[in-house]
This record gives sequence, C-alpha cells and structure tokens, in this order.
Amino acid sequence: MAGMGSANIVHTILLVGGLVLTAGVLGVVIAILVNESNNNNVVNPGTNTIYNETLIYNSTLVFNSTNTVNNTNTYNQTVIQVQTVYVDSSKAVNVAPPKQIPSSNSKYQSYQQVVQLFKASVNLSADPCNDFYAYTCGNFKGDMSFDVSDNSNVNDMVSKLSDDAYISTAPLPVQQTRWYFDQCVSARQNWNTIVASGKVVTDAINKLGAGSTGFEQSTQFPFPMLDQNKDVTTYPGKFGLGYLVGSLTASGVDTFVSAGVDTNWKDPAGPEGFAYLIDQPSTFAPNTYYLKDWDALNAQLNDSITSTMLLLAQVQNKNLDLNILAKDVQDIIHLDYVLATNFSTDDTTRRQYDRSYNPNTLAQLRSLYHDDIFSWHMFLPLAVGTAEQVLDKLLNQATYNYYIVMEPAKINMLFEALNDQNKYGITPRAVVNYLYYRLVDSLSNFLPWPTTTTIARPFVKIQRQPVGRPRHVLPHERKYEIKQIDDISDAQYSCAAETIDQMQYANARVFVDKIYPTADDRKNVREHVAKVASSIVIGFRSMIDQLNWMTSSTKKGAYNKIENLVKNIAYPDWITDDAMLTQYHVPMNFKQTDDYITMYFNAQDFNLYAQWDQLVQGPADRTGFNGPPGVTNAWYQPELNSITFPAGILKKPFYDFNWPASVNFGAMGVIAGHELTHGFDDQGVQWNGVGTLSGWMDDQSKVSFTNMAQCVVDEYSGFCPLDKATYGAAACIDGAQTQGENIADNGGIHSAFRAYKNYVDLYGPDPVLPDDSFQYFNPDQLFFLSFAQVWCQLPYQDYQFLRQILVDVHSPSIYRVLGTIQNFPAFKTAFNCPASTYAPDKHCNVWVSDIDTTYGLPNVQTDLNVAPEAPITATNVDKMNAYQMAVNYYSKSVNTKIDPCSDFYGYACGTFNQPVSFTTARAQNLIYMSQKLEDPAYQPTIQGCSALTKEKQLYTACVAATASSQTEDQLLISNNYIQARVTALQGFLGTPFTLVAGGAATLPNAKQLGDALGYLSFEQGIDTLVSPLVDTYWPDNSKGYQMFIDQNTAYLSKTYYQPAAWKIEKPKYYNMAYGVIKRYAKEQNINLPDSFNDTLSKVLDYEQMIATKYSTDDDTRRQFGRSWNLVNVGDLGKTYSFLDWITYLGHAPSTVKDKVTNVNYQVSVMEIDRLTHFSADYATLDSNLLVNLLYVRLILGNAQYIPSYASAFKGMTEESVFLGLSRRKTIPNNIPPSSDIAANGPGCASVANNLMQFANGRVFIDYMYPTPQDVTNIRASAGGIIKNVISSFQGMIDQLDWMSPDTKKKAYDKTVNIQQNIAFPDWIANDTQLSNYYNDLKLAPADNYYDILDKLTKFNIEIQFNQLNAAMTDRTDFLGQPGTVNAWYQPELNSITFPAGILVPPYFQPNWPPSINYGGMGLVAGHELTHGFDDQGVQWGPTGNLAGWMDDNSKTGFVNMAQCVINEYNNFCPLNATMYTPNCVKGSQTQGENIADNGGTKLRWKNKHQVFSSACYISIHAAFNAYKTHQALDGPDPRLPDRLFGQFTHDQLFFMSFAQVWCEVRRTDEALYTQIMVDPHSPSMYRVFGTIQNFPAFQTAFNCPLGSNSAPTNHCEVWVPGKYQ
Repeated sequence: MAGMGSANIVHTILLVGGLVLTAGVLGVVIAILVNESNNNNVVNPGTNTIYNETLIYNSTLVFNSTNTVNNTNTYNQTVIQVQTVYVDSSKAVNVAPPKQIPSSNSKYQSYQQVVQLFKASVNLSADPCNDFYAYTCGNFKGDMSFDVSDNSNVNDMVSKLSDDAYISTAPLPVQQTRWYFDQCVSARQNWNTIVASGKVVTDAINKLGAGSTGFEQSTQFPFPMLDQNKDVTTYPGKFGLGYLVGSLTASGVDTFVSAGVDTNWKDPAGPEGFAYLIDQPSTFAPNTYYLKDWDALNAQLNDSITSTMLLLAQVQNKNLDLNILAKDVQDIIHLDYVLATNFSTDDTTRRQYDRSYNPNTLAQLRSLYHDDIFSWHMFLPLAVGTAEQVLDKLLNQATYNYYIVMEPAKINMLFEALNDQNKYGITPRAVVNYLYYRLVDSLSNFLPWPTTTTIARPFVKIQRQPVGRPRHVLPHERKYEIKQIDDISDAQYSCAAETIDQMQYANARVFVDKIYPTADDRKNVREHVAKVASSIVIGFRSMIDQLNWMTSSTKKGAYNKIENLVKNIAYPDWITDDAMLTQYHVPMNFKQTDDYITMYFNAQDFNLYAQWDQLVQGPADRTGFNGPPGVTNAWYQPELNSITFPAGILKKPFYDFNWPASVNFGAMGVIAGHELTHGFDDQGVQWNGVGTLSGWMDDQSKVSFTNMAQCVVDEYSGFCPLDKATYGAAACIDGAQTQGENIADNGGIHSAFRAYKNYVDLYGPDPVLPDDSFQYFNPDQLFFLSFAQVWCQLPYQDYQFLRQILVDVHSPSIYRVLGTIQNFPAFKTAFNCPASTYAPDKHCNVWVSDIDTTYGLPNVQTDLNVAPEAPITATNVDKMNAYQMAVNYYSKSVNTKIDPCSDFYGYACGTFNQPVSFTTARAQNLIYMSQKLEDPAYQPTIQGCSALTKEKQLYTACVAATASSQTEDQLLISNNYIQARVTALQGFLGTPFTLVAGGAATLPNAKQLGDALGYLSFEQGIDTLVSPLVDTYWPDNSKGYQMFIDQNTAYLSKTYYQPAAWKIEKPKYYNMAYGVIKRYAKEQNINLPDSFNDTLSKVLDYEQMIATKYSTDDDTRRQFGRSWNLVNVGDLGKTYSFLDWITYLGHAPSTVKDKVTNVNYQVSVMEIDRLTHFSADYATLDSNLLVNLLYVRLILGNAQYIPSYASAFKGMTEESVFLGLSRRKTIPNNIPPSSDIAANGPGCASVANNLMQFANGRVFIDYMYPTPQDVTNIRASAGGIIKNVISSFQGMIDQLDWMSPDTKKKAYDKTVNIQQNIAFPDWIANDTQLSNYYNDLKLAPADNYYDILDKLTKFNIEIQFNQLNAAMTDRTDFLGQPGTVNAWYQPELNSITFPAGILVPPYFQPNWPPSINYGGMGLVAGHELTHGFDDQGVQWGPTGNLAGWMDDNSKTGFVNMAQCVINEYNNFCPLNATMYTPNCVKGSQTQGENIADNGGTKLRWKNKHQVFSSACYISIHAAFNAYKTHQALDGPDPRLPDRLFGQFTHDQLFFMSFAQVWCEVRRTDEALYTQIMVDPHSPSMYRVFGTIQNFPAFQTAFNCPLGSNSAPTNHCEVWVPGKYQ
C-alpha cells in the first residue's frame, strides 16, 4: 500500500516533471518526503523515497490543498523536503541536449517575450491533466489576447494618423481618414454640445415623414409614439410600406425585409457573380435571444426604448403621456417578438443554404411576393441608396434573375399578416411606430444622453458580414462608443477604432504603412504566414487522407476545396496602390472642411454604396478580403472558399516570426486551422472548391460526418458552467448551437499540430526558452500552452456565462480549451497524462479516425464500383511508342498554368516555340523524300521507271546547282536565261524595258498585247492583265472541261492591294522588286537611269490600281453563277477589243491550239463587267507604266534565273498556311527553297514536289508505305475516320430545323456522292501509267537544273490545258501533290482529298487513340467537308455540277448562320486599336474558312461589350460526333502513359489534338496586321478560340463554367438546330 501511495504521489508531482528526460536536459533526481493524510497510505517518515525522474522549478513544489489523484489519494499542501541531485542524462544515452538560445541571437528578445507571456498566466500548481485551462490561465490578470491585440492595433493607427509628415504625402483616402479622425476627436470632446438639440434625429424623422416625391399621399405617415395627438389606424398601402422599409434599408437599417448583396451562390464565377439577397426580417437582437432569453431582452428593450423616446421628446420640447408611451413601447416590442418568432426561420434550419437559394426575376418577385401589399418597385430603388448605377439592371433588365428570396414562406406570411384580421396582435400604429423607432434607435447616439447612462445606444448595431448577410453587434461587443469623451487619448482611441468600420480599406492603408513600413516587411509577413497557412492546409489534407469513413469521391471533393483554397494574408494588394485606393474611394467625397456629422453619414453612404455596387461588378473576386484588415480576427468565407488573416491578427500575442514554431502554430496555427475547418463543418461542406453552392459529400460519408458532429454536440452539451438547480437546462452549453465552432476548434488543433510537427521535421527544433523554469517545457507542451493562452480571460460571472450559453455560437473560453484538448491524444502524450479530465479514455474523434488495418491485396474500387480505364502497356510496342509520341507532342506545347476555360489556345499551345504544324510537317516530309531519293536500296526502283528517273535527274541537277551560291551563280551567269525571256517579250511588245533602259514606251496594239500576254501566260505561266485557266464544264461536268478567261492576276493576292494593306505591303514589295531588278541589271551590265526608283514605285502603284479598279472583290466572286458566261472566241474581240484574242490564244500549248483558236470555240468570261471596263479604258492607260509592269512581272516570275536572287525576297510577307486549294494554278509559285532547311536535298525535294508532283508523290508513298499492306492499312484507318465524319455530318443535317425536308434530301445526296481521295491516286504506283503521264517531258542528259525547270514549266502548263481534250471530267483527280501537308475539297468535283503528306503526326497516326486522330485528322476532314456546304459549296450539286440545291427558306436560315459567323469574327481583335486600323478580323473575308472550322445558326446577343465568338462549328461537331461514335463501337482506349498527360480524358485529348494543329509562336503585331487585312484565314488563336468557345462538348470536357471565355452564354449556332436552345 505504501508503495502504491508513493507511486501516486510521484506521478502527481511529475505530471510536468516527466519533461526533463523527454527533453534530454539535465536530469533532476528528487528525494521527496511526504506526509499523507490517509493512514492507509503511509510512507515511513524516516525513508527517503528517491525517484529517478524529473522536474522542479526553483527546487520548490507547490500543491493545491485538495489535489486528488485518481479520486482516491489526497495529499496536503506542504512538501516537507526537496533534495536535488543533478545527473547529466544526455551523457547517459549519448544524445545531445536541446539547443539554448544565446543572448546575442536576434530572436532572443522574442523568446523572452514568450517567457513573459506565459509567466503572466501560467499557474504551475494546477494539475494540467485535470485542469489545463487553470494550469495555463490560472494567474491570468489582464485583457484577453484578442483585446490586447485590438488595443495595440488601434494605438498603432492613432500613432500613424497623428503623423503629419506621413499624412501630407499620403493618397487622398488616407488624408480623408485623417480629416475624419480629427473631426471625430473634436466631436467626442464636444459631443454634449453637438447633440444637445437632437437635430440629427429630428431631421431624419422629418425626412422620413415627408414621404416620396410624387407619392406623398400614400407615403406620408406621422410618428404617433412621438406625436401622441396623431394616430395611424390603417395599415400603410403597398407604396407606403415599400417606402418606409426601403428608406430604412437605405440608411443601413433592415426591418421587415432584409436586403443585401452576396455572391451568386450557384454561379459566382459567371457574369452575374453577385446576387440581390432578400431575407426575412431583421429585429433588435439575434433570433436566439427571443427563443432563449426573452424575459431579459424584453426588459432591456422596454428600458431602452422608453428612455430613448423620453429623451427625444425632451429635445423637441414635448411632453409624453407615460401610459400611452408604455402601451406603444410594448406594442413595438411585441411586434419585434412576433417578427423574430413567427416570421423568421431559426438559425439551425438556416444552416442549410440550398433551401434559401430561390432566384426570381423582378416580374416573379412582384407576382409571388405580394406586390399588392408591398411595392417592390418602390422598395428596390430606395434600398440601394446612392448606388443608382445598379438600378438599370434591377428595374429594366427583365431577364435579371438574381433576386434571391431566402425565406419565401416567411415573407409572404408577414405580408399577409398586415391587416386588421391578423392573429398576432399587430396594429397599424405599431407597424408605423416600429419602423420610425428603428430609425431613431439607429441614430440614438446623436441624442444628448447623460454621461452616467447605462442605456445601450443604439440597442443593436447592424453590421454587414464579409459578403452581405446582416450581423447584430450588441453593446458588449463594441470597441468604441459615440459619446462625450473628455480625455483626448481616449477620444483618439475611440475615433481610430471608428475608422476601422467607416473606411476599412483607407484605415488599413494607414495601419499597413505603420506596421509594415517597407516592401521587405510586407513580403516577409506574407511569406512567413503563408508558410504557416500552407502547412495547416497540408496538415488538414493528411487528416482527410486518414479518414476511413469518407469515401474516395467525397475525399476528391474535399481535396478540391483544399486545392482551390484562397489564402488572403495581411491586406489586399490594391490598397497599397495609390491610384486604385483613390479610385475605390471616389464615392466617399467629403471634404476637410466638413464637420464630423457630415463626414459620418457620407462614410456610411459610401459603405452601403460599395455593397450594392458589387451587383454590377461581374464575376465574384475570390481574393476579396470583405472585411477590415485592421481587426484582430480571421475568417473563412464559404462563398469564396477563402481564408483571410488580416494584418490585425498577425502579431503578438498570436504570432511573431521570431517566436518558436511551437508557439506560433499553437496560437496562430490553431486559429488558421479553425478557420480552415469551417470549410468542412456542417455549413462548409455545402460549398465546393470555387465557392459554388454545390455539396460534395455523398450520403455514406454524410452519415459518418453526422455521427462525428453529433458526438461533439453531445460532448459539449455535457459542459455545465452553471448550477443546474438554479438555471436548469440553461446551465449547460447548447451543443447544437455551438457545433460549427466546436468542430472548427477540434479540427483546427489537429491540423495545426500536424503542421507544426511537419515544420519541425523540415526545419529542425527551435532552442528552448531562455528561462530557468520554462526551459524545461518541450516544444509539444509549448504548442498546447500557446493554444490555451489565446483563450485566457478573467473568470466569468454567472450572468456572463448565461448570456453566452443562451445566444453565442461559441463555447465559453474554458470549454474551448477543454473540449478541444480532451479529444486530442497528443496532449495526453505531451503531458504524460493518465486517464483524466483533459485526457479521457473516451472522447470524440473529430476529423480523425483509426488507421486502416486491412492487409493483403487491396480492394480498390470506385464509389460506383466501376473499373477505371486500363493503362497502356508495353505488350503492343508500336502502340506504346505511338502513345509516347503523343505525350512528346503535348509536352512541348501544353501550359497547364493557364486556365483552359479562359484561354484554351494558351493552355494547349502556351509553351510551343515552333512554326505552325503545317510548316514543320512539310519540312519533315521533304526530308523523307530527299532520303528516299538518295537511298541506295531505292535506286533500282528509280531506274526501272522513266518518270522516277526524270525526277531523280531533276533532284540531282538541283542538288548540284545549289550546292553553293557560287556554283548556282556561275551556272546562271554563263547561260543568261533571263535575258532570252526579256528579249522575247520585247519582241512581242515592240517596245523596250524602259524602266532599266530609259526612254519612253509606246502602248502596245491589240496584236502586240495578244502576243505578249499569250507568251507570259501560256509559255511562262505568268498571268497578268487576263488570266486563262481550265476547269470543269460547270453546268454539266459529264461534258468534260472548259476554258475560262478571268480578270487580271497580280503578283500578290488581291487583298494585299486594298488601300490599308497596300500601305504596309508596298514597301516590302518594292524592296523585293528593287533587289531583283537591280541584280538583273547588274548581270546585263545595264546602268539604271536616275528615274529608276521613282518609276519602279509608280509601276507598283499602277499594278495596285489595276488590281483594285479592274477586279471584282472576292466577296462578290464567291457567287459562281455570275462567272459562267460562254462567248465564242470569234466574238471576244467585239466586246474586248484591247486584245487580239486569236493571237493571244495562239500561244496555247500545241495540243489544244487548234481547238481554242477556232472562232466557234466557246470560253467562259468570268468577269464581263471588269473586262469590258478595262477594254474601254485601255487606250487611255499610261503606256510607260503598263509596259514596264509586264516586264517587271516577267522578271519577278523568273527571279530564280537571276544570280543571288533569293536574298531579295527577305522581308516579303509569307502566305499563311491553310487547308484547301484556293484556285487551279497553272504552276506553283517559284518561291526560293526554305532557308530553315540546312541541306539543299530537302529544298530540291520541295522543287520536285511542286513541279513533278506525282512522280515525287510516288517516291514519298514508297517511303511511307513500303508494302501493299501498309497502303491498305492507311486507307482503312484514315478512310474510316473520313467516312465516320461524313456519316456524322449526315446526322447533323437531319437535325437542322431551319432546312426544309427537300433541301435536306439534296444535302444528304451530296454527302453520299462525295468522292474520297486518300493518300495518293492508284495509278502513280504503276510504273507504266506514271511514266506515260510524264512521257511528253523530254530531258536531255546534258540538261542542267535550270534547263529542266524551263521544260517543267511548259510541261505543267501543257498538262493543265490538255484537259480540254478530255471527254468527261475525272472526279478522282487529286489536283495536288500526294506529298504535301494539306487537304482540300473541290466543289466542281464534289471530292475531298487527303494526300499522304497530311496522314502523319500531329494530324494522324494509326496507333494513336481515336480521340487524338479525330481531333487532328478528323477535324481536318470535317473542315474540308464543310467547304462543300459553306456559302460557296452550296452552289454545287452532288456530282460537282453548278446547280444550287438550297431552297429560299433554307437559304434564309443559311444566310443568317453565315452572317452570325461574320459578325462574330468581326469582334476578334488581336491588336491595339490605338495603333492599328483595322485591328480586328474581317469576318466577311474569312467567313468561308470560319464556317469550315465552325458550325451553328442562332446568334443570341448578350451586350454591346461582349466579344462574340462562333460556336459549335461544323468541322468540330462532325469530328467530335464521329469520334464518340467510334468510341461507342470500339470501346475506350487507355490513357496516355504519362503522370501529367495521363490525367487527360479522351474527350479532353480530342480538343487538345485539335488545338495542336494550330499551335504556333505568336506572330508579330505587324504580321498579324497584314494577316487580318489580306488573309482569308483567321489568325491561329481565333481558329481555336472561335471554334471551341461555345461548343458545349468542350465546356463539358474541361468543366468550364458558363460565362467563361471558352463557354460564353451567347453565341452562334452553325449547322446545328436552334430548337435545342
């Protein structure tokens, strides 16, 4: 027994004593002799009991007189003997002792402050395991830590506001704060005089009594409680009630209806990010006072109202009948009670927010909520006060749908009770008195109260919570009072505190400038606190990880909240920007000369203005502080999922960066954890990661959460600070009422402790405290001491406990410590506690649970028990490699830091640093061609086919000629190819090249001009004043081909010659032409005349004149029927006499010469009007400029024959990369080989690809598809995609509501008859057929590269015109190079062609998942298919005949659709309007390509500021639908084999693949300017943005909120039905 008793004694002594060995400091061996009061537990007085344990502070140990251990052994107060023997325990276990902090350390003083902080409160005689609050706070004598901090903050503000030097240079709002402060201090010291007359209150009553202008009769009411000789016997009408309630709301006093602004709970990120909240009544006190403490409240209200009314009557020299007054007072108190109990929902029910989200339009508001009793049209404009800028939205936008009525039933019940038959005892007199008195109460500060009064004034002060809901601030919570204050220091304190409320951000600027005077100070505090906050977040996440009762899907929702948490630290950035601070405060416009009262109401109006102004600010700003940075507080805002740590709390006694981590995490860290946990309490779980009201906890998890919460409710309900016999049920805490704060306390300490332990693991332990006693506290114990110290306060009296128990959502401080610690076993460990009050064996597990104890193979399944997608494996090596190739593509372009919903192009292409994919893919294909041509193993194939032999001869000659610039120049100089051409043209024109030779030219006659133009077109491939071409016989292509005579062709595309574009393009064009012609003159030994520069400039301007004056614009030419005009050759001269047409056509290839010169042969003159106009003007044309233009065109068209010509082309605008063929060209442009190809082999392959396209195509397909099976595979895989896209488009046609059934049938027929050309024409794989094609190309062994070029030019011209001899049209004609990276739709053939050159990455790879192939190749297919149905394509029938098939009604729908796209793209503006005009895309110019990219019909306008976009475009619609069909048939594919890109779903990969096609390094502004003026294609970013921004599948794939850039609410609908909108 003695041994047991001694052990108990020692344990009691050493509850703290066990620290020493734990901390590893000098051990203390203590001999203790104890007298026991229990005779059954006697220790021999002569025995020294030695315990090889622990403690002692100053070798003294003190017990409480009745310290009980395990409720059995009691010890008296005195310790008889203490002997201390020191043992170096660190040496015993060979562990280094904790670090000491030297006095020289910069943190030493801060550590000393911690010691003093604890010494001021800690009572070491208390048993920490049974009363840790007494242990930590037992000697606490001062103000609570929050009060200490608030006092310090306000004193800092006083100091800075009194700094004249600072104020003199401060921004205006800070100066206004000083003016306010000065006037306030002066007013406080003269308050009795200022308010002696009660003028402020009287004026407010009179103003309210005056009624509304124009509605005086229905809005003027007396105040019968003050004017007792008047009465109100009928209830205010609808206008009267709306006027009274609205006027009070405008003054900041909510009554029957509470109005405010909060985020739009269901769509805070949308264009209407804030909503107008209409809530139940606001009463004098919080709802719980009426339910739990009504008797006390009733008495207080009676005393307050009676005293206020008597004082008001006194200043107005009125005598009130006390009996009548007493009756009126009781009536309005009764009304207030009825409002709180009958017409208000209790707070517990209101914790469920979804029930309160009831959106209405104004029309619905008036219809559903008794506009016959309460005029909403009167109330709404009055309520917003000075914020008139919101009225247009509120009253005039009929579709505004965000009047959120939070308690519909209660509001209607209230309105329906305002009649004489009501059962609640409400009278008209009470209603009017109540409303008047609520105004008086709010202004009762401005009455001359006696200095000794104890009356609360105003009884209740309504403050707005961070985002709008009203909050009652009762007198005992206020930091200042507006009253007479004689002491100037007290007055200054009061007024500085008032500026926190009245001008919170201007005040914050003053405060921040005081406590963080330098940029480093501001940076440091944010970095330090962010480290703490982030550690807390990590700690809380680890708690979520460990929960075994939370399902994986719910955990994902929790993780989403954590990942999206906004951390606001110290202050909002914008308040340190003078301009932004000033702009925000513009409506706060009081002047320095104004008096305090004027400033007071101006500031009040400003704050109300700022609240209402949020309604027109657009999306909610999730970084908004929504509270004053100068207060000692912290808050979590579920509507924003943000946690805010204002500067006011980031200081002692909560935080100091130089304090030990354990102290910071125990105080500030637990506060941070508390606020974070609010995001996961019963209210927080209703809001998702971005602050949208959308619960993420599933039912299974919710059951466990409810059980956890109920445990906390039950636990705290058992805490009873008052005597149950006296107070009954009110003796104990209401666990349900306080559960949110209690759960937050518990979760906060858990997460903070984990964060602190992680911090120590990362940064190491801090030194011990520099004190002989406190050095023995280990860090874990300091953590808990710091936590409890925050809640130290002087003991409550019973009435204070009662008030808090009844109405407060927070538990009393002592129970905030007890309830939190007893649920946290880490405390038990830290203080070596047995089972005890603060360390019970049974407790609640709050946000923690046991570790999973399962073993063996884990049973991993989703909540739905659906298996996840299988990963790609290396079983199929080719497929694995292909998937890895896709990863490599994305890794070079994707920038995941960009929000795809805001800028998908930036997201998909943000790190891309190459030219657009077409350029790089073409370059790669040229390398393949070059390698194949040089492959030794391929030479027998070349030698066995004469066509390939000719190509190899071209390639070899090119490589030899371009091996070096010297070799090339020498060859050109020795043969002087160019001069022969100039001489020939001179012979035809009969006049010299005067630009270089000088002199004057004569105007060619009709024959001379015919020879000259014929020579240029048919022999040189250079079209000038007229343009011959061959195309199908448009009305009936079964009749073969037809010759066309078109308008003039310029050197550049016609769009370059438009006036605005010409200003930019001409200097480049001039420099190029100057360089080429100067090189020509040098080689011919010609000295250029002095007039050369000027004449050349005029020649180019002359070309611009011809290109614009004698050309029909491209928009008009999109209508083909107008260009079909057959004319006999013999009749051409009658109308177009400027040219001898027989002579002109006599230069045609010999194979067709006889045919086309037959006077009865018909040609189609495409531009009758322009050609007639030119012919009529010909005789008046400037002969010198006209002739020199023809020479210049000859020189430029043959520039490749001039030595060193290529450098002259530098700086010329490059034609944009595009899909499709613009028109049938005679031969490709002679453009220098690309300078980015290092070796000349690929450059020469490019020449072969242009001039021997089918022979070169054979080489390319032999490289790409070496076996017949390869050919079969590529055609099957690529052809399958194309067929699916066509099939998908057929389904889209079926759904169109604007297309008639007959037109749909014709459109369907057109899709069925599309000729699909894939990879290459079959005949080029046949040596005989290929050689026959090139049979007329005769190359001599001695021909050099330029000899071959000359022959190929003539050969290609002959090939084109030979089609005139064909009996019928060949719809399988590829029309282009099989090796090019392009695709095209040809309306005259109704054919769609996908050459082998584009069936390569990044467009297509057979082993890629369908999502990527359809996003790339499928979209290209959809694009080209759409050209068959764009504004040009609909003019051509199923077999390619010119026969429009769309009826008038359908055409109207089509035109509307096309116009929508035009309008939409007109608003894409990549350039600064102040620097470039135009700065936007030209929608009409780009409509064909845009419609091909896109699809949709109806334009729904949003507002004049919206940038419109085209949505749901046909190519992406058809491709996406085809991909989904493919997926439905073939099943899902594995994800990509990458940690990052493997997270993309296949729907997302589809869109990523689409965007990849258009990735490019952003062009310079000048290049973009040129593009938007001349290019029929939109800039790459708009090809992506304009296509996806309103495609709902994209919105779904990337979870984009409606209203974001990529998912705007209003858009075009192209080739989709409008009826689904």
